[in-house]
Amino acid sequence: MYRYFVELSEKSIGILKQISEEDYQDILPHIKKMSNLEVDKKRINIIKNAYNELMSLYDIIASDEQNLNEDISINYKLSAYLSAFKKFTDNWQTHITRTFGKDSDELKMFKAATAKQFDNHMAYRIMYRLRNYDQHCYGIISTIQKSLGNNGERQCFILSNRDELLTSFNDWKSEEIEFLKNQEEYFEIFPLIKEFQQCIIEIQNDLLKVHMNKELYESCLKILKMANSFENENYINFASTEQEINLEFYKMPQKTLNFTYMNVPLCKCLIARFLKANERVFEIICYGTDISRRLQDVAEEQQSFEQVHCTQIINDISNNATFVKCYEKRNVFNDEIYAILINSYYSKNEAENIMNEFSEYINALCKITN
Repeated sequence: MYRYFVELSEKSIGILKQISEEDYQDILPHIKKMSNLEVDKKRINIIKNAYNELMSLYDIIASDEQNLNEDISINYKLSAYLSAFKKFTDNWQTHITRTFGKDSDELKMFKAATAKQFDNHMAYRIMYRLRNYDQHCYGIISTIQKSLGNNGERQCFILSNRDELLTSFNDWKSEEIEFLKNQEEYFEIFPLIKEFQQCIIEIQNDLLKVHMNKELYESCLKILKMANSFENENYINFASTEQEINLEFYKMPQKTLNFTYMNVPLCKCLIARFLKANERVFEIICYGTDISRRLQDVAEEQQSFEQVHCTQIINDISNNATFVKCYEKRNVFNDEIYAILINSYYSKNEAENIMNEFSEYINALCKITN
C-alpha cells in the first residue's frame, strides 16, 4: 500500500508525490509530536477568549454615556473569565497527570509554573482569591463611574469596594489583606485583571516547555526535510490509502477522507527558535531574509548577489568570529546567500563540531541544497 502527498484546495485535491507505507510510518510519529504541541498551544484559548470578551465589554461601557445594568453585565463577564481560568489550570493539570503520571517531573513543572506567578505577582494572588469570592459572594465589581477629563475625553472607572471584599470573604491571607487595605475604598480592578492575564500567558509559556527538547527539534527537522521538496509547503498532507486516489475520489465528500497534516509553519518556527536560543554560539547571516539584517547595508552596496563573496562578508561584518562555512549556493526558491559565523573563542575543531551540529537545521530552515 502507498500513501500520497496531496495539495488541498477549495474544489480539488492534487496529487504531489507517492511514498511507501514504510516511509509514511517513519514520519508519522514526528507529525504526531507536532499535533500534540498544537493541542497544548490551544489550551489557553478558553481563557484568552473570555478575556477578550471581558475587555470588549469594558470598551463598550467606556464608550457609552450610560447603559442600564452595566455593573451586572461586567460582573457576569468577569465571572466567566475567572471560571475559564479555573478550567484552564484544571485541564493542564489533568492532561499532564494522565500523560506523565502523578510523580512526574512534568507535573512538578506545572506546580512550579503556577507557584512562580502566585509568589511573585500580587495581582495573580488577588485574582486567584477572587475566583473563590465570585463563587460564594456578591459581584466583585461594585460600581462604574464615568466622567469627562480636562481635555474633554471620556473617562470610565470600573471599581471594586475594598471593604466589601475584605468583610465578605474569609480566605484572604495576611499579605493580601495588607495589599487591599492600601487601596482606595473604591479602587480600579482592571489593572489587576490585565496583570493577571499576563501571568496566565507566562504559565502557558512555561508549560509548553514540556515539549521543548532535542527530540522535538529532530522531528521538526525530519518534517522540514521532507517538506522542502515542495514549493507550497503550507498545504502538504497525506492521503490515507491508495484506493482513495481514483476516478471516484473527487465525487466523495471530503469529510470521508483521512488526511494527516504536516504542520510545516510550526516546524519552521520551532527550528528558528532553537537556532536563536544558541545565538551566543554562532550567528547566521544572510542576504534577503529576516533571519539577520546585519548585512543589509553591505547588500545595498553590491550591484548583484553574484559579486558577494564569503570572505568579504566576514571582513565587512564581524572581526570577532571564526569563519567556518559559507553557503555560496543559492536558496532553492530565492536568491540568498547564507554564512555561519562561530564565536572566535572556540577552537577550530570546536567550531567545526558546532557547524556540524547546527548546519543540518540551518539547511532545512533556509532550504539550502548542497
